Amino acid sequence: MLTITAEHIRMPAMPPFPPIPSLSDEELRNQRQGHEESAAIERMAAEMVARHLGPGVSGGMP
Repeated sequence: MLTITAEHIRMPAMPPFPPIPSLSDEELRNQRQGHEESAAIERMAAEMVARHLGPGVSGGMP
C-alpha cells in the first residue's frame, strides 16, 4: 500500500526492512521470563490499587 501511495505522489519507494535477528533459546527464555515478571508486577499493582481504593473501584490509567 505504501509503495502504491509513493508511486501515486511520485516519491521514491520505501527501502526494505532489515532482517529481524533470530534469538537464541536462552534469549527467548529470558524474554519470556521478563514478560511473566512484568505481568506479575502489573497484577500486584492492580491488587494494591484495589485494596487502597476499596471495593467496586477499578484502578488504572485512563
